[in-house]
Amino acid sequence: SFAGIIQGCNVVLLDVRSRNGYGAGHVPGAILIDVTQANFLPKCKQQLPLDKTIALYCRSGNRSKKAAQILSQEKYKVVELNTGFNSWKGEVEK
Repeated sequence: SFAGIIQGCNVVLLDVRSRNGYGAGHVPGAILIDVTQANFLPKCKQQLPLDKTIALYCRSGNRSKKAAQILSQEKYKVVELNTGFNSWKGEVEK
């Protein structure tokens, strides 16, 4: 499960929504890089280590699929919360 995966120490949790979405509530410990922004990939390359699994999510699963595709092409190992934050049953941080 996604919740199980993100308990691992070799995982970076990535929220690919807008700042507003993130501010309204996010998975604790997630870093924010908005996939709709032109600087998404440069920011990812700057902040995300290639040797860790990137666990990413958005609101419903659409943007995270796009982000997963972009990062996969850059040789990142990605795991995606398929149904998005809407279905997240874990802790929420604001």
